[in-house]
Amino acid sequence: MNMFSLMESRKDSFSKTDRLICNAVNKFPDEFASASINHIIEHRGFSQPSLTRFAKKLGFSGFNEFQYQFRRDLLEKPASQSAKSRAESYADELRLSDQVLTDALLEDITDRIMNSTASYLYGTSLSRMPAEFLAESLRILGVRNVQALPADAYQVPFLSSDLFLCFSAHSGHYCAEAVNAMRKAEHRPYSVLVTMNPKHPLRSKFDQMIVFPEAPYLGNKRMILNDTLAFMMFIDRVTNLISMKLSQKSSIISE
Repeated sequence: MNMFSLMESRKDSFSKTDRLICNAVNKFPDEFASASINHIIEHRGFSQPSLTRFAKKLGFSGFNEFQYQFRRDLLEKPASQSAKSRAESYADELRLSDQVLTDALLEDITDRIMNSTASYLYGTSLSRMPAEFLAESLRILGVRNVQALPADAYQVPFLSSDLFLCFSAHSGHYCAEAVNAMRKAEHRPYSVLVTMNPKHPLRSKFDQMIVFPEAPYLGNKRMILNDTLAFMMFIDRVTNLISMKLSQKSSIISE
């Protein structure tokens, strides 16, 4: 009996938390089979005792034994039931990311960028690229006072009418110091976090959070490119709407 059948056979004995874990296992099988327990605790919101109790209800001595068997089950899965290809996963990521960007959200973000005294865009490590790309794209469109901040941006002369937009896919470890400096600024700007982690450790420090679907695992590796695709989808939708608004404004002025 594989892990999915085993969970199905024991579901009548599951507590509410067990059912939530079971649903998460079915949704993110590769992650629960291969990621560290600390990663699962941080990104899925379950405690270590809850994961251990769940594993024991399935007949295992603990979560490590559960993971060992689960990995074997996934490796033995017939080819017809294998995980999605990378191309399919990327396509799904783009579709799901696009659904996050509602008309109301895009209107709000683009208005803030266009009406702020200055827009400061921030990201570190792999999240630095979308910050720089958005800054350059906005400059090309003619949006003024846009700046991609350096990683050590700890003394920025913010105004309360400014916008601080931070790209941070998961942990925020490398951007925490700059975010804390922003929060302590004499004139704190309106702040937006763009992330894949609904439980991002720095979420309470921002006025607004935009959460994209988290990149899945293929085997035991996270598909990091999915994070970049979500950020680029955000940039594409934002810059397209700003371009349209600027064109409409220009047409009105010319009339």
